[in-house]
Amino acid sequence: LPTAKKELHKLLDDGSIGSTPLLVLANKIDITPHVGESELIEKLQLNYVIETPWMVLPISALHLTNLDQVVEWLTAQGKS
Repeated sequence: LPTAKKELHKLLDDGSIGSTPLLVLANKIDITPHVGESELIEKLQLNYVIETPWMVLPISALHLTNLDQVVEWLTAQGKS
């Protein structure tokens, strides 16, 4: 996660993302232990991202958990 945080904030800081919505998918929630949503927000320091709309969605591609929410969020962001 430290590398992901570093790369994410590099993109945010240099302005290349702009106001493009950011969706973080926390895959592998079917495996124990896994990183929870609040822990991921904390470790990536997403609380400090205010100019870019973002969301963290815990998913399991294997069990198709929350994949409908991914599509819904992406569709909603495309309309705004």
